[in-house]
Amino acid sequence: MFTLKYEALEKGYGYIHIIVNGQDISEYSYNGNIYYGMCRISKLLEWINDNLKYILSDDPFPVKTNAKTGADMWLYSDDYIPGNYEHSLKFQEKRQNWIWHHSIDSCKDEFCMPFIVFCKVGDNMEITWNNIDHNYKDVEFRYKYGVCYLNLNDFKSELYNFIKRFN
Repeated sequence: MFTLKYEALEKGYGYIHIIVNGQDISEYSYNGNIYYGMCRISKLLEWINDNLKYILSDDPFPVKTNAKTGADMWLYSDDYIPGNYEHSLKFQEKRQNWIWHHSIDSCKDEFCMPFIVFCKVGDNMEITWNNIDHNYKDVEFRYKYGVCYLNLNDFKSELYNFIKRFN
């Protein structure tokens, strides 16, 4: 089960709720208060529209890694950075482009956003998150790590319905 919700706040900003199997994986605590990933709705819709073709296609992770999920492939592929400087730059560019297309983290602006990756695996959509080693001071994500495989058509339906609500 996957649901995407947006709770509007002020000046075009709002909380994004990414609910997977009943858990809002964007939830975090800061100074004893509960918050959710925050972004601009315009930026979120732009990211979805620009990257849906990559998310829904067979777009394999472009560099060597032993990791199995999208989030872990990104986080742990730097173990394989080539020693040669020129090859290292190409390596980093390939992995950066891939994550830009597959992680909602790309639309966070300066706000706190969980590290969540979407990628097609066979006839399913893999949603993975890994917030164990994030870089936000005093932030504690409620759901630190996980993976979920959804029916691809159900995922597409939810995203298209989300887009329609704001267009």
